[in-house]
Amino acid sequence: MEINMNRLTQAMQSDFTGLDRKELEAFAEYMGVDYHPNIGDERLRGRILEKLGKEPLEITDEGVVTPNTPTGKLGLQELMALNLLPDGAWEGRKRIVSIVRPDSYKGNQAHPFNWGRYRVMVPWAKPVSVAYPIYDIIKNANFKEVYQVRTTGRDGTPKIVNEFSTHNRFRFTDMGDDPATAHLPESQQDQFRQIVEMTNYFEGWDTRRLARVARRLSLRYPRGADFEELRDIVLSSLGYDVDMMEFAA
Repeated sequence: MEINMNRLTQAMQSDFTGLDRKELEAFAEYMGVDYHPNIGDERLRGRILEKLGKEPLEITDEGVVTPNTPTGKLGLQELMALNLLPDGAWEGRKRIVSIVRPDSYKGNQAHPFNWGRYRVMVPWAKPVSVAYPIYDIIKNANFKEVYQVRTTGRDGTPKIVNEFSTHNRFRFTDMGDDPATAHLPESQQDQFRQIVEMTNYFEGWDTRRLARVARRLSLRYPRGADFEELRDIVLSSLGYDVDMMEFAA
């Protein structure tokens, strides 16, 4: 069965519910899901979801399948503990994509994408959940193609001008946020903006604690900076217009 990527995207958004056996098997084979021919439809659907990085499905005695996917917001300490740096395991939001191998790339081996020291191997033409910084790299892998156009100047003289068109190096299907990580921040800036909102702009914090935040964000600040100065530096780095903001004394 030929895979229709639009149909696959729709199926993913509905957690593969309402599909017939033929479609389930086609999607499972496309994504490299191992299964026994006699497996039930719901268990096969669960295998597919697990392949996409979701939490395993719980099957009750009545046969009802319930996704065990986290959706609630994180607490402050949980949010602050997340690693969203280009080093070590990524603990933020992910995006599901499927990339067609460019004609200029030889072989079918997975392609490496690097963000700092963080590396992920992405197989061609398979739905895969990637860290948001990797998704941004794929989405912004653009190049300009130059082509010449014959035209006429104001005086009627024929001339040739260069025009440009922008293309992405990769043809990919964007299947949306990985549902298992949709409640997580997509970047360190997003992480600390959430912390700002959660703490009402660091209300009740002291200078020492705020200085640790500045260091985590790799921000420079004057020695002996007081709380208000530190807060302005941190908020400005996160995109807030501190000149337009008023804080309670």
